[in-house]
Amino acid sequence: MENKDRDRTPEEAIPQAGGGADRLAAFNRHRGLLFSVAYRMLGSVADAEDMLQETFIRWRRRLLRDRHSGTAARN
Repeated sequence: MENKDRDRTPEEAIPQAGGGADRLAAFNRHRGLLFSVAYRMLGSVADAEDMLQETFIRWRRRLLRDRHSGTAARN
């Protein structure tokens, strides 16, 4: 993760203007950290990968829902 991202909130780290490619790039920048946390919590590579995939799916659904409702993601 870049130093400039360390002090940013999730809302600031994911560009609100721009397309899905910007948001996907933001998720991918944090993918390693998310995997590391999941692995430490779950103790299994397969379980950590499953959790990361589920996190991505939920995050993507939230972005789509917020886009359609006109609100910004808070969490």
